[in-house]
Amino acid sequence: MASLAINGRGLRFRRWDGAQYVDIAEVRDIPDVDPTEREMRDVTSQDTPGGFDAKIGGILRGGALQLNVFWIPGNAGHESLITDRDAGTVRAFQVKLAPSGSSRRCTFDAIVRKVTINNPVSDEVSATIDLERTGLPVWDTGI
Repeated sequence: MASLAINGRGLRFRRWDGAQYVDIAEVRDIPDVDPTEREMRDVTSQDTPGGFDAKIGGILRGGALQLNVFWIPGNAGHESLITDRDAGTVRAFQVKLAPSGSSRRCTFDAIVRKVTINNPVSDEVSATIDLERTGLPVWDTGI
């Protein structure tokens, strides 16, 4: 049977600029597109049967998202992420999944926590942008 695997090329990461979503250039990858995690609550009591712990689901946490890019000094999109970090701005972002023909996307609010620019002597200049999501992410289809 032939594989149904798809190539990951075509993912797009966008930042809301106040009027529209603008693509962030030269995105290499996003290791965890949906870091949502349910917090677990321990409800073990003296009456819990069998000596095992008991759990219930707690609130959902938005989690941290990491964006890896080839850094372009002076690029408006890249520089805007530093501006957001410095100001502590809660900003809307959007991730459109690959392949380029897909219409699955996630829109969420996040705070840019850190921008790490890597400038090695014998490799490309790159950056890792750490974002902390806040609030409810919305998954939908369409772009």
